[in-house]
Amino acid sequence: MWADVILHAEQQHVLYLLLWSAGSILAGTAVGVLVLARRQVNTRLLGHFAAQTAAWGLAELVAAAIEWHGLALRDLSATARLEHSLWFGSGLALGVAAAGATLATAGWRFGKHLGAVGSGCAVIVQSCALLWLDLQLLAVVSR
Repeated sequence: MWADVILHAEQQHVLYLLLWSAGSILAGTAVGVLVLARRQVNTRLLGHFAAQTAAWGLAELVAAAIEWHGLALRDLSATARLEHSLWFGSGLALGVAAAGATLATAGWRFGKHLGAVGSGCAVIVQSCALLWLDLQLLAVVSR
């Protein structure tokens, strides 16, 4: 019975990841189009934020499709491997968020490079979303 619960939680996790990635692609593309349409305004921050958001959304979409294809009932050892990979992914997401914060801070402090600030902020948003999704699945798997 617990294998069914884990499978359902994984399916829900992948569906949320698909929704987040599709929203990121749509939002990044829409903002990018608006930035291109308004060339007279300096929109480096928003343009780089939009590009990072769309790129991360595309990468997340590919990862979710691969993950969906591999979903199956898990035994105890496979569930333990899933838990370990979720812990690793959570730590990685925290590290990537810190890298995004470093990029945004450095871009702001050293010459007001607004493109770096926009990219860094998008990296923070995307990695925090992935962290939240991983922690939601981890809460079910760790029980």
